[in-house]
Amino acid sequence: MSYRLGFGPPFEPEHRVRVVAAIDRTVHDVSRFIGQTGTVRRLVIDGHCGETLEDPLMVVALDDGAEESFWREELEAA
Repeated sequence: MSYRLGFGPPFEPEHRVRVVAAIDRTVHDVSRFIGQTGTVRRLVIDGHCGETLEDPLMVVALDDGAEESFWREELEAA
């Protein structure tokens, strides 16, 4: 499924992304990943952090082997 009309998540599974920010370092600090690239593996839309189809958490398999979740504001296309 594609969401190119401005609706839904900015990235889909298999998209390549770069970590560019850590928006909330007090709750879930992902700042150590800034500058790394990886591949979106799945979208989380039913967790406990307010995720929705329009604003999901994106689970990214980073090139260094780590796997982490990010918000849209923390990623850009690689």
